[in-house]
Amino acid sequence: MILVADFGGTHARAALAWQETGGIVLERLQAQVLPAEVAPATWLRQYYLAQGKPALRACLACVAGPLERGEDGRRRIRFTNRPGELDTSMLAAACGTRRAELLNDFEAVAHALPALRPADLQLHGSGSFGAGTRLVLGPGTGLGVAAWLPTAGGVVMAGEGGHARLATGNAREAALLARLADQEGFVSAEDLLSGPGLLRLHRILCVEAGLAPACNEAAEVWQQWLAGNAIARTAVALFTTFLGRYAGDLALAFGATGGVYLAGGIVPGWGAHFDIARFREGFEAKGRYRDYLAAIPSATITRPNPSLLGMATFALANSKKGRPAKP
Repeated sequence: MILVADFGGTHARAALAWQETGGIVLERLQAQVLPAEVAPATWLRQYYLAQGKPALRACLACVAGPLERGEDGRRRIRFTNRPGELDTSMLAAACGTRRAELLNDFEAVAHALPALRPADLQLHGSGSFGAGTRLVLGPGTGLGVAAWLPTAGGVVMAGEGGHARLATGNAREAALLARLADQEGFVSAEDLLSGPGLLRLHRILCVEAGLAPACNEAAEVWQQWLAGNAIARTAVALFTTFLGRYAGDLALAFGATGGVYLAGGIVPGWGAHFDIARFREGFEAKGRYRDYLAAIPSATITRPNPSLLGMATFALANSKKGRPAKP
């Protein structure tokens, strides 16, 4: 049995996982908002005790942020969108095991890609996913990016692509991004392609229209969209176009001919309302590389908690190869 946990900018999730004939089983899922004052290791310890302190082969967790390796060799992540940090020794102590591993959150999702089934996806058209490199990205509290490469049975590349500069397509978009820019004139993809980014974009549009901002959370922008509010619909349309363009840029950078997957807390929540045509137009609008990108399939991951599945897949595969995770 393996314990897997995902600590995002807002929520904490954990489950127990094991292998059965039909695939990996995830049970006893717990998900809740994690207050800023509660340390992730403390929350995980409470979860472990609530399950009756089961005997574990390993404990894995993923976090939104770049991985570091300390002078003592421990893997560590400093949180990007919440205070504090987490390292493998904290995981091992929280779960009563010597075998612990720490991953970037979208690194974990990328490990799940080969295990996803058609029922786990909302396909964006009729394209078929191939054997090439696969890309996953997704806006939530932040913007995560990772790629799965079909090398030696599958290798994952994780980075901080969400903090790369965001490009514009016309003067109108350039003016909007100028309002989002920091003191150095920089706008990262995450500054717009995230929950806080959608809220900022909506507020800018409200100010331009001479209206007081009507939303305090990104979820309220979506509710306004559902109600037919014109400004909310403009904000979501711009968000979708930028997301498509950015996904297309990354698909070119990684050569993601195996397909592009959308995850995170926002797009899967939009479900059938997600404007696939607008996303694909932004995705494919790359001049002479339009045909190249048009051939790359895309989909939204609809399976809940793909990061937990990815960590379990990673741990079980390493166990079979004789490479157990270590603190």
